[in-house]
Amino acid sequence: MTVCPIECVRAACPSPDWLEKHETFTLTMVATVSAAITALLSYFLKSRCTRIKCFGLSCIRQPVQLQIGETAQIGETAQIGENNIDNI
Repeated sequence: MTVCPIECVRAACPSPDWLEKHETFTLTMVATVSAAITALLSYFLKSRCTRIKCFGLSCIRQPVQLQIGETAQIGETAQIGENNIDNI
């Protein structure tokens, strides 16, 4: 015979496993690592380097060649088709 009703409640509800207890922490860590990898890959994509080495991986690539007329400096007006875009 059980005297305390708390014992019955504990028996009916098993304790949560590790993932259920720490799901917020796990989601935060996965999001942080994913954001860091995305930032790193974005940096590599925008860089003008031809050889990239990172974390034991290496890559030799040919970046897209920029033509002098394709870039606009700050304060200049760039024309795309018939539209003018002012850089601030």
